[in-house]
Amino acid sequence: MSALSHVPFWVWILFVVFMRYAWSRTQTRVVKISRLLLMPVAFLYLSLQSVVKLPMTDALVGIYGAALLLGGLLGYLMVMGARVRCDREQGLIEIPGQYSLFILLVAIFILEFGVHFVQGAGLPLASSKLFQLAVAGLEGSLAGMTCGRNIYYGYQYISMESSPLEPERSRASR
Repeated sequence: MSALSHVPFWVWILFVVFMRYAWSRTQTRVVKISRLLLMPVAFLYLSLQSVVKLPMTDALVGIYGAALLLGGLLGYLMVMGARVRCDREQGLIEIPGQYSLFILLVAIFILEFGVHFVQGAGLPLASSKLFQLAVAGLEGSLAGMTCGRNIYYGYQYISMESSPLEPERSRASR
């Protein structure tokens, strides 16, 4: 536990804010369709930031790519059949809340924290080939799941019949 005492205070604040955000994903919500692009881009960026710090090998790139594709398929399958509604006139989509997304977001935070902790602490594990390949696989699969989920929602938005939706109010007006 003494190793965790060296974690900056701002990381704990970020953790609380992120957990609140992740928990809010368990509730059905109406969002602008453009926001569906934001999360996959953010998680792809984060995953690539972790992977490019590793020594590039053909195996690492192959595992990352394969994990990204498999994660995308898994993310798509996780939400396949979810009831969504869309309002193309206003550019809105209603996405059902899911606990699986909460778990996915928590897993991403823990993975990012753990990888950066191991690397930042200079632990011998960081230079292990197995650790590096596992990081590439986990980073790729988690980023892929985020992409797959939103690809499904985007496809539903394009192919569904449009119906009026009311945008969510901002948190300040509640």
